[in-house]
Amino acid sequence: MMTTLPIIILTVIFIAVLFLYIKGSRKFVTVKVTHWLLLMYTGVLVFSMIANPFVIDVKGKQIQKVSEKESEKVRQDFYDKISKGKIEALSNRSLLKHSSFEFHQPTLKINCTGVEPPLVYVEKTKAADHGIEAYAFVTGLFINGIDFTEKITPPRFSVSDMDGSITVHNAEHQTIDVAILKNEFTITQFSGGAKMFSLINHDAPVIYLRVPKHIKITSETDIVPIMVEE
Repeated sequence: MMTTLPIIILTVIFIAVLFLYIKGSRKFVTVKVTHWLLLMYTGVLVFSMIANPFVIDVKGKQIQKVSEKESEKVRQDFYDKISKGKIEALSNRSLLKHSSFEFHQPTLKINCTGVEPPLVYVEKTKAADHGIEAYAFVTGLFINGIDFTEKITPPRFSVSDMDGSITVHNAEHQTIDVAILKNEFTITQFSGGAKMFSLINHDAPVIYLRVPKHIKITSETDIVPIMVEE
């Protein structure tokens, strides 16, 4: 219904303008340039609305919008679970990167590159005997309620067993090209609808480390590791 309504409205406008033009022509009334422009523009809009379903790739992924309230709920649930060490309960879409490393030093220093230091959670566990499990999670990237999380470039991890350190390599800048075709544009341009990309919800990636229980944790001054109880 929401798709056909704009077509019906624009078709009625197009027919009305065309009728006025024909009626005016019969009376030998000079048609203004603005009338011609309105007639052509309305015709283009009607044609675009009709052609839209045939131009779009029907095999493409169907987009489901998420409200701001829902995305905030997802965000709160994410931080609640990760702060309690329940990373297995997080959704698959939240995981950006997972790497495993051998490590034999008594001390682990956490370093990072990039514009801002990441939020780092550290869990000491007996399960990680001589290794480090490094995870990068994200709450999501929502643009006008549409989930673009899969477009985020994940950070990289590098571990040096020589100097006893792990470095988180964050992308300093990322450009995401987004093109959205909205059927409602033909109506919202007149009714003053919301601007494209007016609402962006996004948090920086969160790092979660599982390390051996005996390891001492140090870090750069900008990083304050949050310890998670096993």
